[in-house]
Amino acid sequence: MKKIILLTFIAISISIIFQNKLYATDITVGAVVWHAWIDKYTAEFPREKRGSELLYGPTLAAKINDDLNLTFIFLYGEYDKYDHFDRRESDLALNYRLDDNFKLFAGIKYMGYKDTFDTHNALGPGFGLSSTLPIIDNIFLIATLSGMYLLGIEKYDDTITKRNKKFNEYGANGTLAFAYYISSASTVISLGGRYQYYKTDYDGDSFNYKTATYGLTLTATYTF
Repeated sequence: MKKIILLTFIAISISIIFQNKLYATDITVGAVVWHAWIDKYTAEFPREKRGSELLYGPTLAAKINDDLNLTFIFLYGEYDKYDHFDRRESDLALNYRLDDNFKLFAGIKYMGYKDTFDTHNALGPGFGLSSTLPIIDNIFLIATLSGMYLLGIEKYDDTITKRNKKFNEYGANGTLAFAYYISSASTVISLGGRYQYYKTDYDGDSFNYKTATYGLTLTATYTF
């Protein structure tokens, strides 16, 4: 919880900096919740299901001009079905408007987790396409599709054995949500689903892991 409070504070501080130093005309802050299931599997071992938990955290966007805006999101959650397992994920991206409905984005993605013996951290580029399509009045359909390629190190420590493994991770992420814009409150509330799939290849290992994370998302943002 302390990490979430700290990151929220950082996000708000960044928004103040953007508001004062850049040409941003709109700053958006909010919160994201992802009720996510995690499945991890490989050909050599049975499928591991960690159940579902809430991943949650802050989101921030700063409009630079009519075609560019910068977005940030951080998610954190803890799973305790078998043993303690925490998961972290963040994205910092620059978005370019193609037209009124579509945007391209690219940036830096971080993913990591920590369980009883392993500390797993990865960082690398992400890129994709997003769309916002009007349905009726203030209701919109929001969809994103993105890819990623990350490099990382996994540290294993059980007090007797210590080792580090390098790896790369690559995969895709997709979201689909309905959003409602409350004009009187400058607030957007969206509800939908998200699916993420990626593969982890360890240097020197003949096998790899595949991870699927999926579930419902709820987002609330305020623009000022």
